[in-house]
Amino acid sequence: MFPLTRKSVVDTSDTAREESRLRVFGKRLDMALKRAKISSGQVAKVLGVRETDVQFWRAGITAPVMDQCRRLAEYLNMPTHWLQYDPAL
Repeated sequence: MFPLTRKSVVDTSDTAREESRLRVFGKRLDMALKRAKISSGQVAKVLGVRETDVQFWRAGITAPVMDQCRRLAEYLNMPTHWLQYDPAL
């Protein structure tokens, strides 16, 4: 057995926080795209990324880098901070 150390507990907490952030981002992005009737392919073309990248964002598996997030928010005509996970929201 591996001993449970303080570091491993912190790492687990950080991982859970990141996974939560990705899920929230994905849900918000998916909702915004559905409301705007914009496809993953359209977003990919505008941002110059692969459609699978956008599909992963929507699924909460990965998230775009900050510049892509800013451009995405501009394209959707919404504030960048709304797309990003904010525990206060």
